[in-house]
Amino acid sequence: MNKSQIQLVIIILLFALPIVAGWILLYNPELLPKSRSNQGILLSPPIALPDFSFIDSNQKLRKSSAAHQGFWTLIMLGTDGDECENSCQKRLYALGQIRKALEEDYKKIKRLLILGQNQNVRKVLHKFEDSNDFGIAVNIQAVFNPKHEADIYLMDPNRDLIMAYTPRHKPKAILKDMQKLLAVNRWGSGH
Repeated sequence: MNKSQIQLVIIILLFALPIVAGWILLYNPELLPKSRSNQGILLSPPIALPDFSFIDSNQKLRKSSAAHQGFWTLIMLGTDGDECENSCQKRLYALGQIRKALEEDYKKIKRLLILGQNQNVRKVLHKFEDSNDFGIAVNIQAVFNPKHEADIYLMDPNRDLIMAYTPRHKPKAILKDMQKLLAVNRWGSGH
């Protein structure tokens, strides 16, 4: 083999090797690493949310299909009685800080609080009236998977729940997941 033939073989191998490696991994998934990089609980399969009504920060009734399509949404299940006190407010504040920490991507993120039937929505909304990314829905907890003991869920731009976070998950863990997801975001920025 002369020098030009060796160069040709090397070039062919450079292009063929990734294809062969991909084919091997496709048919032998046990060769893939077992570790994962997400901090939260991956919901597999994702949970498709039905359309529901919620009240936005301007106290207008809206449909989730119109308001959340194209946006990432951090959903929190309220548990502190009728006015979202103490730990509920701290968690909501943390979600707002996560949104701010995402810098230029903050416009792609919305927050939603899910309250029980007898909770005072207007009083809770009053506490967050300066925020245009915030909404409250009432009595739709049945949609969420209680086996995870999660209080925060991440809804993707197609309105599927894809991640869950328990109270043990620190805001920094949620932020890391959001940064990774937004870095590979295939969806638009929400209109």
